[in-house]
Amino acid sequence: MVLPLGTVLTGIYAKYFDLKFQEIASVSFITSLITTIAIPIIGILSDKHRERGGTRKSWVMIALACVTLAGYRLMNPPSSVTIAYFSCWCVILALSGAAYDISHLAWGSELSRTYNESTRLLSIRSITSVIGAITFYMIPLFPLFKTTEITPEVLRYAAVVTIIYMIPAIYCTRYIPDGEYRPSFRKEKIRNAVKAVLSNKPFLALTRVSMLLSIGEGMWCSLSFVVYDYYYGLGKALPMTYVLSYAVTAISLPFINKLCDFGGKKRAFAILQIIFIALITLPVFLQPGKHAYIPLCLVLIGIQAVMICNFVVSNAILADAIDYGQWKYGVGYRGSYFAANALFAGIAGAIGGPLGLSIIGHFGFSSKGITDFDDAQTGIKIAFFLVPLVVSSIAVFFIMKLPICARRSLIIRRRLIARNVRIHQDNASSLAANERPL
Repeated sequence: MVLPLGTVLTGIYAKYFDLKFQEIASVSFITSLITTIAIPIIGILSDKHRERGGTRKSWVMIALACVTLAGYRLMNPPSSVTIAYFSCWCVILALSGAAYDISHLAWGSELSRTYNESTRLLSIRSITSVIGAITFYMIPLFPLFKTTEITPEVLRYAAVVTIIYMIPAIYCTRYIPDGEYRPSFRKEKIRNAVKAVLSNKPFLALTRVSMLLSIGEGMWCSLSFVVYDYYYGLGKALPMTYVLSYAVTAISLPFINKLCDFGGKKRAFAILQIIFIALITLPVFLQPGKHAYIPLCLVLIGIQAVMICNFVVSNAILADAIDYGQWKYGVGYRGSYFAANALFAGIAGAIGGPLGLSIIGHFGFSSKGITDFDDAQTGIKIAFFLVPLVVSSIAVFFIMKLPICARRSLIIRRRLIARNVRIHQDNASSLAANERPL
């Protein structure tokens, strides 16, 4: 239920609570900066807790509770909203969301045992997120409301549904297995562990791609609600469009799994980016009007599906890069790896989202509407098409250069298992020798 907030909050708070786009851009930048600083700390603390016999569950449960609280406050604000109120709860939502993502993704990595299983687990996670998003966008379609637009009244109902969803989610987390903990083969100080993470070439190659995607997709996401509502006048059609987009995503995820199984994760990743490039090109040639309704809705549906599939495939590739790091350097701090990836992606996102909002604010967009349609069109071409197109095209090139494929991943996993067996045998032999009578 909280997933769609990143898309709609900018437009809602600008349109109904009179916050300026430049102010929201500043909040977005500050939030990204604070989260960027906190992410490595969260990853290290999560790993240390796991290493000392703890589980990822406690992190996930506490983070879910904080996400629910922050989401509720943002969806159910007071009648008079200040920039301080908006900033505070955005920071809390971002920090708790980062803690949840890092711990949950590391937990899923520990549950997966084969090359394809990580993709399936991430797909299941994404499908559950999609169900929440569909529920969010279905709310304004009920006859309770005078319009199908997403309004503050709709957000208040969504806040209540969020709490209803999260309570059983937190309860059920207690009964999920802890997963197979794969300890580091040698104990390292935090400084040396960080050095090992940053020496992992497959991880660095994937992180470079993640940063490019965060700039392009982040810019597009931060602007999609604003551009579709303010420029194209499709605010009333957005809820149903988002419902359809997440439904298409849920249907497409099993096909992504099959594509990864038969063609490999790297090839599936590149295909998704090529589809994204093709989709963001279409709105440039469309002017506001009834004729643009169906093409723009199809574009939004396709892009939402592609971005969620990107999340699944990229994190599945990251799990393979972590296995490589554990085999190569003996350090397998999974939370730290996911945190480091999120850190670099967050730095890039801190550039993409605020930059897009600043560009359209400069070219005639304001909380009251559009002052000059010609200038607005120029801003859309730059922020909504040109920049995402360039960075996504570069990302495709680097995706094809990623070093780990299915065959290499299988070899690494076999060597890790063999090494783990030897360590257990050595430990058993040492224990038996110590127990011999003198």
